[in-house]
Amino acid sequence: MAAKKDANESNERLFTFQTGDDKLIVRIPEVMNPQYCMYTWPSWYFQREMIKYICKTIFNIFCVIYKISAGTALPGVVAAFCGANVTLSDTTTQPNSLKICQKSCEVNDLIDVNIIGINWGIINNRTHALTDLDFILGSDCFYDPKDFEDILFTVAHILSRNPNCKFLSTYQVRSSDWTIEDLLTKWKLDYTNISLASFGGDSTNIADSKLPGESIVEMMEIKFKTDS
Repeated sequence: MAAKKDANESNERLFTFQTGDDKLIVRIPEVMNPQYCMYTWPSWYFQREMIKYICKTIFNIFCVIYKISAGTALPGVVAAFCGANVTLSDTTTQPNSLKICQKSCEVNDLIDVNIIGINWGIINNRTHALTDLDFILGSDCFYDPKDFEDILFTVAHILSRNPNCKFLSTYQVRSSDWTIEDLLTKWKLDYTNISLASFGGDSTNIADSKLPGESIVEMMEIKFKTDS
């Protein structure tokens, strides 16, 4: 009889990003675990391609992924390889989420990436310490409508303390009935839709991901609304 596989045992996936003669190969551990943060979701591939396109101008990045989760941390790892100063955050309510962030950095020999625990909707010393940021990155944060306001409240607080910072969010469209427009107005945020084609993110096989099916992924830029 075959031994039962440990639910927390990880497997590594390779992601390849190439521009001309430049090639970047990233190793990402994944775990077949009910926690969403342990798996690389489709919208994360698209944000990786965007990072590769803009990372030469990035100085500090706070990577924010669903449920305060950098999860497997693919966007942050790519940004770190491109020379950005990266901070990854994840929820403190699921200890494995911070461990998978750390493991992703370790298998890619990244020793200068900061990893902290932050929970949506809670403002504390850790969120206050996030200063001098250029970008907040979010991949599939908008997965569950009950979390939308906590996400935007947290993002709005960080943006208000970093007036030149932008929140770049890729998300998988799961329902045409879901909207965040009222919440954006409530928390004084402006947004702009970004075409995936503008940074080469409109491929169905981005980063050799071989995405199954036809997932609809969109991207937006959110900024704190300044008084006119």
